[in-house]
Amino acid sequence: MTFTAQIITLFPEMFPGPLGISLAGRALAEGKWACDTINPRDFTTDRHRSVDDTPAGGGAGMVLRADIMAAAVDHAVERMAAHGVYGYFGNDSAYLGAIQWWMANRHGWQVAPEWIFTTHGLVNGTGLCVDAFTAPGDAVMLMTPVYHAFARVITAAGCTVTECPLTVVDGAHQMDFAGWEALLTGREK
Repeated sequence: MTFTAQIITLFPEMFPGPLGISLAGRALAEGKWACDTINPRDFTTDRHRSVDDTPAGGGAGMVLRADIMAAAVDHAVERMAAHGVYGYFGNDSAYLGAIQWWMANRHGWQVAPEWIFTTHGLVNGTGLCVDAFTAPGDAVMLMTPVYHAFARVITAAGCTVTECPLTVVDGAHQMDFAGWEALLTGREK
């Protein structure tokens, strides 16, 4: 099964347009992804296939009818749900092999493919790790500055954040190992 981009548009003839050239176009031609359009006019009930709503200000054609757009969005969601794929899918052996190669060559660590768990983003991955390795009341050491969502995930799990500021040396952030040691209380995970 390939990834399908669903595009809700009043002008389906414009697609794939720029998505049909360069690398995206080559992948489209090779069947690695698909481009489906959904025209809101297909969900109208009048003979003129009208989608314009009465504007609260401005001119005609600036506001789309909410009921028509809701029907188009519902249709897109139903099509997504019908295939039953809600994340990464397909043969991931090349992906897993690349991770194994990187870990072996960069870090000298032989990683079995079954040890690799893919998440949908760093924040979700951080949340999974916090849930797996901590208990409410534990402290989690966080090197700052860092994306604020990491602290939110930690506190949402009932843990406290212990900030360890990175140092700036020659214009680059570096770990402050002495600061790290000084902040440890034994509650950190």
